[in-house]
Amino acid sequence: MTDVNEDAQSGPCPCCQDKTQPEARPSEGRRSLLKAVGLGALASVLPALSGKPARAAAEPADMTTQIGDQLTRFQQSRRGPSLVLDDIKMSSKQLLVLPKDPETGIVRENDRRNQILLQRFPMEELSEQTQAISADGLVAYTAVCTHDGCPVTAWDRKTDTYMCPCHQSQFDPRNMGTLVAGPAYRPLPALPLALDEDGVIRVARDYTTPVGFGTKI
Repeated sequence: MTDVNEDAQSGPCPCCQDKTQPEARPSEGRRSLLKAVGLGALASVLPALSGKPARAAAEPADMTTQIGDQLTRFQQSRRGPSLVLDDIKMSSKQLLVLPKDPETGIVRENDRRNQILLQRFPMEELSEQTQAISADGLVAYTAVCTHDGCPVTAWDRKTDTYMCPCHQSQFDPRNMGTLVAGPAYRPLPALPLALDEDGVIRVARDYTTPVGFGTKI
């Protein structure tokens, strides 16, 4: 049995209408409104039809490093406070850090590409190009090895270079992260830094080259 909508029975059957009478058409303004409403409805339905949720704005913790970000220690027990120039001892081993949103204080910890190597040298030890992206001797590089993506956590005291523990690629932090040994494909991307009036370390510009590994990035 089929339910019949009684409202649909009122008025003459469309097949019996006088074909000579012009069909009523909506005004131009009404057509525009109907079109806009239709497109809006379609946009809201498409994600459901495709089985994919509508794209939401990225959460601060999920975002990659942003210009103006402050830096904080990677170590979970010391994570949170913003690093200042005096926190970084001259010529000490590289420190693993993460960027944080300066407005909310949220640490951008959910993307591995945000792991950063931070170190401080006397300015005269840096190459001219490295000095240009340094903040009072502070230099920063991605911790993602350009070979296979392992974290560059080792320090070779004999050569004063970063070393990737996976395949022993070595990078020179005093000279734009230049590859000096090993199978990596290119230098470590450098992250330009700046200091604010309180000495807080901030990201000044984007990485000098894209962060990633392998021959295709």
